[in-house]
Amino acid sequence: MNAIKDKAFKHLFTRVEIITDFLESLYSYFGIEGDLNIKYLNGEQLIPGEYINMKDFYGDIVAETEDTIVSLEAYTNYMPFSEKKSFSYAARLYGSQLKTNISYGSLRKLICINLIAGNKPKKYNTMEIYKMFDINHEKEMKIKPLKYIKIYIDMVKEIPYNKDELRFITWLRILACSNISEMRKYAKGDVIMDKTVRYLEKFYAEEGNSREDRFKSDLEDMRMIGQEEGLVKGEKIGIAKGKELGIAEGKKLGIAEGRTETAMAMLENNFSIEDIAKVTKMSVNKIKALIN
Repeated sequence: MNAIKDKAFKHLFTRVEIITDFLESLYSYFGIEGDLNIKYLNGEQLIPGEYINMKDFYGDIVAETEDTIVSLEAYTNYMPFSEKKSFSYAARLYGSQLKTNISYGSLRKLICINLIAGNKPKKYNTMEIYKMFDINHEKEMKIKPLKYIKIYIDMVKEIPYNKDELRFITWLRILACSNISEMRKYAKGDVIMDKTVRYLEKFYAEEGNSREDRFKSDLEDMRMIGQEEGLVKGEKIGIAKGKELGIAEGKKLGIAEGRTETAMAMLENNFSIEDIAKVTKMSVNKIKALIN
């Protein structure tokens, strides 16, 4: 039970008072200047491809102010392609501002924030901020259209607790907690953080939102998606190669494709390799091969 899981995360951070307080603490921590009067806020934000052959994206949280667009993504299983995924979201959000008769000078800056639980690579710091950099003059560019921030929230547990610590660190502690009682310890006495914990507690008490309910529901969704996509693809392969391989072989290919599609869908939705192996009956090595 934590705040970083997909549905719970969106439930919390689509509340203006919560995301505003969180972003204020983040801006202060990283020395970011900008307006925090949120004019637009949405969870499960459609970032359309516009053209029929371009993929539609669905970002976790998108918040907009007068001068900034904030893309807030949560990962419980950060994969090698996850960074490309977030960059794709950020690039499209930034570029989609440029409508007819809109000048380049009026484009707002974009901050892409990635909150990551779990598998932190050894070579990375707990928090990293990426900026546009002029390598010829070895300095940050004056034009700052994009900031990309990665935060491995579990690593905050390695920082000794201090009741006078920066507010942003306390936010990360709450997000990294695995149970409500632990969250209460850090939120105690703070109006917004106490309210955040109460919202989360109420959310998980509602039918269908327990860990077991969400896990079963998500597994079934991923299984159905994989089966449908795999059967369609397998049928096409079976027809194309039917003369050589026969109908039976085509069906086998369809089943294999179905497992692969299921595995890929689950990876994109941050399921662990162990859970994917249980559902698809694929070996751990084959799933790792898909990641690479």
